[in-house]
Amino acid sequence: MIELLMAAALYSSQGSMAAVNASRDAFSKCLRDAAQQAKTSSIKADAFPEFALQQCAAAGSRFKSALVTLDVANKVPRKQAEEDAQVQIDDYVAGSAESYQMMLNRGT
Repeated sequence: MIELLMAAALYSSQGSMAAVNASRDAFSKCLRDAAQQAKTSSIKADAFPEFALQQCAAAGSRFKSALVTLDVANKVPRKQAEEDAQVQIDDYVAGSAESYQMMLNRGT
């Protein structure tokens, strides 16, 4: 019986992890696309984070939801899971903003 419960938990965790990976990939792609759109629209580097968050709101929401779902399934309190997920979103946007700044500096 315990083996069955452990197998079910592992299967559930793998499904949640697949959802996290898929939503992370979609959010990362959206941020890359937003950088190209920002460059085309002559968005200044300091305005890029807000622009990216607006452009990628749906993808970011799905990513955050997947992260929270995985953490809660792993017994992390929801409030902590939501805070941790927001930190990841913020980190992805900050990294994308740095890349955008470098793109502008290179002129590519």
